[in-house]
Amino acid sequence: YTSLVEIDPDANIFSELENKKFNHVISLPFTGPSYVAKHYGIKSAFYDPTNKVINSYNDNIPLLKNKKDIERFLFNFL
Repeated sequence: YTSLVEIDPDANIFSELENKKFNHVISLPFTGPSYVAKHYGIKSAFYDPTNKVINSYNDNIPLLKNKKDIERFLFNFL
């Protein structure tokens, strides 16, 4: 991956995503960063490394469960 940015948990997520150019956002399931990213038109996804979460919401944010899913998401195959 060319660059990875970890956003400080205490940061204002709206300011972080509005003022910087991100191509993708990956966050824990059903947490704010992916919803905010979607609001700003940034491709977003949830990542569940436990493979136990079921996304029953109709929010059009994919749920990634393994490295292959992440690669597909980052390289626009999802």
